[in-house]
This record gives sequence, structure tokens and C-alpha cells, in this order.
Amino acid sequence: MIEVSNNKTLKLSNVLIKKYETDNFNNFDADKVIEQMKSYIKSKGNSVIGPVIQMSKSVELNDGRKELEVFYMLQCSNPIHNIDNEYSFKNALKVDNCMYCRYTGPEDKLSLAYEKIYIVAFESGIELDNEVYSIYLKNDNEMMVDIFIKKD
Repeated sequence: MIEVSNNKTLKLSNVLIKKYETDNFNNFDADKVIEQMKSYIKSKGNSVIGPVIQMSKSVELNDGRKELEVFYMLQCSNPIHNIDNEYSFKNALKVDNCMYCRYTGPEDKLSLAYEKIYIVAFESGIELDNEVYSIYLKNDNEMMVDIFIKKD
């Protein structure tokens, strides 16, 4: 069962962020990007705390087309200063007023959790923003993901 909650807040601290350029989605390797981020954090004398966070959002281009922007985030034990250009860093990231659900199950059914949030929002007359935060938690046999979608 996928239960959806309302008015949840996502709070992150010491967040290293890397935007993934969408023109290379065919050759995309999320594990490689995450490993590069972890190595960068270690090279700065820091350590990773917590799971991988992915934020995706749809952006409208000047010509009316839409493009998907994807950002990967890792929390660090301490702030990082003098960040390389390919990264950004936030001491605190707080996303209030979100619809939330935790999905546990097979990876090929994960889309059902996102769909359920959108259906519950629609049935409740709630408008959602286009920023979707997915937190990939560890679980032995099944995928476990916390999903936060900000309300408009």
C-alpha cells in the first residue's frame, strides 16, 4: 500500500548539488555521477551522511518546449568551501508544504508512487509544483524511496 501524507517538510543540511545536463540522457550513468560526488566530498576532507537525493523539475524553454532538469544531492558532515564550478552547495535546504509518500517495492513499480501523489492531489484540489524530490533509502530486497512534491 502506498500512503500519501500532506503538509510535510523536507530538511537537508550541508548539501552538495550537481546538475545533470539532460542532453546526454541516453548515456546517463547515475552511479558514476554519485561516485564522483562522493570522491569530491572526500577530497575536501569531508564525509557523506545520509542517502542520495534526486530533484527533478520540468522547465519551459523560450521556444515553448519543456526540458527535464535533474539534480543529484548528497549531504555532508560539514560545510564545504571553495566549491568547483560543476557543483553548488547549500548550508540548508528546506522545502515546506509538500505532499509525501514512502514507496517500498520493486523498482519497476516506483512510478505508481509518483502517480498516486498526483492522483490524491488532483482529487483534493491541490496544485503541485514541478519540483520532485526523491530520497533513495537503503533496503535489502526492495527499493525504498521517500518522495516529496511541493504544493503550489
